[in-house]
Amino acid sequence: MSTISSVTISSLAYKKLVLHTAKYPTARVLGLLLADTASSSTLSITDAIPLSHHWTSLAPMAEVALSLATSYASTKNLTVVGLYEAPEMVSDRSTSQQANKLAEKIASLAGREAVLLLVDNASILSTTQPLSAYTVVAGGKGEAKPKALPASAVSLQNAASSLESAVRKDAAWEKIVDFDA
Repeated sequence: MSTISSVTISSLAYKKLVLHTAKYPTARVLGLLLADTASSSTLSITDAIPLSHHWTSLAPMAEVALSLATSYASTKNLTVVGLYEAPEMVSDRSTSQQANKLAEKIASLAGREAVLLLVDNASILSTTQPLSAYTVVAGGKGEAKPKALPASAVSLQNAASSLESAVRKDAAWEKIVDFDA
């Protein structure tokens, strides 16, 4: 049974996610999601850490990055609660095996289910919901089966009005750095 019933994403976390995706439009990108886990049913994502865009299937790099991100999050009284994935193909609407495994690892470290946000690259700057949310539980052998949350369970908190300008005109994505860079 899922304990996460809804996910709220702050404008900061969403902006980082979009800029990371914009910087590497032809690559699959992964990033970590941070939250204050005070509430058990509503997960409020407050920040995101860009993880990778090139070596997305290298487990050792992901382990090191996860360890560093966990240390950083603890200094901010936050927890790594999941990850986001933007597929390299615009038409791809399913999570990758690597993202599923990493989400399962995050769930085991956090001691609760992890959230996995899948970015719909085709609608990331449109008015339609560009994110699908899944929950992943710990305990498998890297064969986690993400469970979809309803589309209405995902909300963007104070979506940044300057986001489109930052992507299309200001090239703000150039300031985004992930562990591959």
